[in-house]
Amino acid sequence: MHKLIMAVVVAIAAAAWFWFNQEEPGPTKDELQLQENARLIKECIRREQTLNAGARKAGGDNLAVDSEALCAEKYKLYKSEGQWHQLDAYDNDVWASQ
Repeated sequence: MHKLIMAVVVAIAAAAWFWFNQEEPGPTKDELQLQENARLIKECIRREQTLNAGARKAGGDNLAVDSEALCAEKYKLYKSEGQWHQLDAYDNDVWASQ
């Protein structure tokens, strides 16, 4: 009886160890691309806003530049559901559905 209890305890411990030590899958290729797109846009907007602030100080008061739109065009990205996607991927999806 003692051996049976020990075998059950060992089996439960082994199953628990296996269950809790499984590696979680990393981010997918698409998730990594979305993260990279967000990083590019964020850096670009910050750079453009800094340049625009400098231009306004230099006397260019009529400068009204949409930094987000400029950066999106520069990197060929569009914003959908709060995330930045590659424009060419969107074009392929649209044309494939027609």
